Amino acid sequence: MRKIFENQNLNSTLLRGFLAISKYKNLTRAAQEMCCTQSTLSLQLKKLEVELGVKLFERGARGMSITVEGQRLLPLAVSISSDMSEIGALFGNKETIELKIGIPDDFEGKLLEIALWDFGQEYPDVHVTAMAGCTSEFESEVRRDELDMAIISGPRYKSNTPFCQHENYWVCKQDSAVHRIDPLPLAMLERSCWWQDMVSEALNQQGRNWHTVFSSPSFGVTLSAIRSGRAVGILPASLMQDNFQILSDHEGFLKLPDSFRSVVVAEKASQEHVAAMSSSLQNAHRQVGGACVPT
Repeated sequence: MRKIFENQNLNSTLLRGFLAISKYKNLTRAAQEMCCTQSTLSLQLKKLEVELGVKLFERGARGMSITVEGQRLLPLAVSISSDMSEIGALFGNKETIELKIGIPDDFEGKLLEIALWDFGQEYPDVHVTAMAGCTSEFESEVRRDELDMAIISGPRYKSNTPFCQHENYWVCKQDSAVHRIDPLPLAMLERSCWWQDMVSEALNQQGRNWHTVFSSPSFGVTLSAIRSGRAVGILPASLMQDNFQILSDHEGFLKLPDSFRSVVVAEKASQEHVAAMSSSLQNAHRQVGGACVPT
């Protein structure tokens, strides 16, 4: 295990994450102890395994099972973690650095995973708290310093720092005839913001009869309703799936307005960390197929 000392990319956070997983044999419980998300801890484990060049755990039906290589690392990781704790106690623990961000909920999943990984490469000791959901309240939460930064959505750019512009689509399950039903069965995203107004205004403009058959503040429920073949939904381009059909004017659906996303930053936030996270989100957005506004 001499490689641990030779590799400058290793840090105590990675080892503490390894110890938490070995203790609970469960990523969810280990993440709770580490005060991070399960995806963040999974990325940290992957980074540690890449740096060491070994497999430390096997995933199974009963949780995480430590490998032979993991057993070899375990006593040394315990010793190093103990030493780091003693050093912290000797000179005073450093203040925890926290970055609180707000993101649209369609950024959850692969995009956020890539962004957290990228940001963690440069700032492994920064504790990131991510709030995902409707962005309508994010701007006021940034002004109150409840969030350090946020990506907000609207029918136009809301700040001087544009992030991206993307299309919105009428969508149904592929090979489904649900879009021909009158009144139109709709999966409605229940939010008190411009999104809900956009949907109702577009339907009224088209002169279509419609009724809500599924409603939720979550895009996840909208996706499930569309996949069931029982409803038409409205999705941003980032949530399109292979088995979905985009409905156009050929099917009697007019083009929807685009969404515009902007970055807003709190005055008291660490500009260094905010800039790095914004860059990580931009890079992740490009990797998953989005088009960002040049900065």
